Amino acid sequence: MSVLDEIRRATKPVHTALESELDIERRLMSAAGRWSTLCAFYALHAAAEPALLLHLRSVPGLEFERRRKLPALRNDLRVLAVPASQWCAEPNTALPVLGGVEQALGFAYVLEGATLGGRVIRKRVAAAGGSLVGLSFLNVYGPATGDQWLRFCAVLEQQCKSRVSQAVEGALAGFGFVRASLLERSEPADLPGDASSLPSNAIARQRAATGPA
Repeated sequence: MSVLDEIRRATKPVHTALESELDIERRLMSAAGRWSTLCAFYALHAAAEPALLLHLRSVPGLEFERRRKLPALRNDLRVLAVPASQWCAEPNTALPVLGGVEQALGFAYVLEGATLGGRVIRKRVAAAGGSLVGLSFLNVYGPATGDQWLRFCAVLEQQCKSRVSQAVEGALAGFGFVRASLLERSEPADLPGDASSLPSNAIARQRAATGPA
């Protein structure tokens, strides 16, 4: 059995439960839900990416720095007029300690899998009549999404084939951290005036071009 298959088998229950509990398409349909969800994703990645980078920076073929989602999330939060002071509230749980490359790759499997699923989420939001403004982070690789996933899986197999259990531990820790980060953040009761509704495409382009206020 491949490393990928072992991870999928071991994490299927928590993965399925998380998708059901998160109900992300519904959360992204409103301004308040999109605000809180992107802030939660930003806090998640702000905590996880530096820790992952320590282990994965030099892994051959991975190019982890090019896989970071924080730049796209910053742009989306600016587009949605979320004040910078709200971007990085601490996650509700401590980032798990990653004991090496194998555990870090297992954790990264969760984030890369979420990126793979991001394009599906965007399509579902659009099909339900929702705006895609502020959701560029769900399509951060664009048409290269499939290729990036295959490259990641190739690295995962190469690096973890002799220590599969460590990769599984990292993936389980990743799902736990994602669950705590995304499910335990409440939606704000009131938003500032220009953030109380999703912006038009024209306003979104203007905000993206001008950067933070």
